[in-house]
Amino acid sequence: MSLSFRPLWRSKLCALDLIDESPEIAVLWLNNAPVNALNSAFMRDLHAALTLAESTPAIRALIIASGLSQRYVLVFFPPTPY
Repeated sequence: MSLSFRPLWRSKLCALDLIDESPEIAVLWLNNAPVNALNSAFMRDLHAALTLAESTPAIRALIIASGLSQRYVLVFFPPTPY
């Protein structure tokens, strides 16, 4: 099954789309070639996309995915000190 997407927001480094078949689900595509490395411009665009997703009442779920071929998204949360 293939999904179709409707653009909601675009920047050079990120894109936010709604899934046509389930418009309450948004996909945040990360496109900071070559490896989605974090830098200030990428973080600024990421923040803008997340802020828009959070402030859009119709969005109930967010998928974060890599828009780069053969790349994945790794999220690291440092341990909380006790």
